[in-house]
Amino acid sequence: MASLPDAFPPKRMYVKRFPKRSADLRFSVLRGNSRIARGRCTSLNETGFGAVIAGELPLGESLSIEFVLAPTNTPVRLMAKVRQRQGFLHLFDFVAPNEAQRRMIADFWCEQLDQKL
Repeated sequence: MASLPDAFPPKRMYVKRFPKRSADLRFSVLRGNSRIARGRCTSLNETGFGAVIAGELPLGESLSIEFVLAPTNTPVRLMAKVRQRQGFLHLFDFVAPNEAQRRMIADFWCEQLDQKL
């Protein structure tokens, strides 16, 4: 018979480096210059986002993501990699955003936080 520690291994504790916030933001998924899907971002942090997309994107694929962020209404294109997928829910990691893009993501994230308080 297995001892108690062997039968019930300890749960892993995960510490998120960047907390995520709820979001409601539409975006387009592009491969090259062709739009292949549309989605709705449901959560966002400084390193990536979760989204619902009608369809499945291949795990590990790097794609262009185009958001339109208020108040500028200017489209912003970022590279993102599909990290996880379960049904229509996809999790993406931003891929090598430049300094201006990182600042924009952080500003948007802080604005969302301010609206929740």
